[in-house]
Amino acid sequence: LQFLISQPIAKNAFGKGVQLSDKIIGIENDISRYQIIEAYEDYLASLTSAYYNWYSAYENLKVGKASYKSNQKLMDNMLERQRQKIALPIDVNKMELLLIAKKENLIVLQEVYNNVSNLILKAIRHKGATTLVPSKEKRPATHVQFEQNYHTFTQSSRTYQVLNLLEKQGTIEVKKAADDLLPSTNLLLGYNKEGKDWGIRNEEDSYYAGIELRWPIGHSVDQANQKVAQIKHKKTLLSNQNKYEELRTNLKNLYQQIQREQKLLKVAETKIKLAEAILRDEAENYSFGKVTLNDYIDAVNLVDVTRFSFTDHTVQLNKLLIEWLRLTDQLVDEQQASYLESN
Repeated sequence: LQFLISQPIAKNAFGKGVQLSDKIIGIENDISRYQIIEAYEDYLASLTSAYYNWYSAYENLKVGKASYKSNQKLMDNMLERQRQKIALPIDVNKMELLLIAKKENLIVLQEVYNNVSNLILKAIRHKGATTLVPSKEKRPATHVQFEQNYHTFTQSSRTYQVLNLLEKQGTIEVKKAADDLLPSTNLLLGYNKEGKDWGIRNEEDSYYAGIELRWPIGHSVDQANQKVAQIKHKKTLLSNQNKYEELRTNLKNLYQQIQREQKLLKVAETKIKLAEAILRDEAENYSFGKVTLNDYIDAVNLVDVTRFSFTDHTVQLNKLLIEWLRLTDQLVDEQQASYLESN
């Protein structure tokens, strides 16, 4: 009867090689979990962007309908004045041409809204007969301060954690490749029991210990693997340094775009108030014959342009804020991340 225990003491010394492999697998699992969250965050950002496109089309359609309706009333008034021999035929034709232009624009806006609505209904798999419309615009709840937000991003974001894990993985792979260069040395412990027949009579017990050494000649493959691991690790470090700089530049540019849209949105609000005031004055002046119809038409078109501009800047700002949340790993909070990991 014989027992033999073999314990590696070099190249996986006391399980060292297995431990290194386990660490690499653990890091790969962590990276995979982060990648799943990142994929969901990208999906959520694209879905939110689609919603804002829907909201933009809806608001523009409302502006188009309101403009057509108000100019329809003016056209009716113009026709009444024509019957009373007050309005000139050329003014009636100009007003009718303006109304036709508003109708053409309304047809285009309706088609745009219908197309975007179909995409939204498909995205949410809406099967009911209820007509859905976007709710009132709500700005993403975030206050962007570049230096403060960027510092938090570098300390606790998933992006930086993944980059750090890649560096750590490379370091461990280099260690494992170096460990594989060691000769295979095993500590042997044995027990031997000898005797006669099945009952082992007249037995003799013996214990022994020894060392088994295997030293491959050349090491060419292992040395090449170690060199490859070192090159890959260095490449990862250099790539990460470039990514750190790229992330900062992208976030800085995005921050400046957000600031720009915030300023342009305030300008658009002021322009709407001024354009509406001008339209009211021009409508009154035209009724008293103080200005031509061309002046009134210009005022009408200016109001529509400023309203469309306000919607565009509103939506663009919201999209930029969503992109800021996505790039800084804030779009998916800890509770959502935990839910994704558990499912």
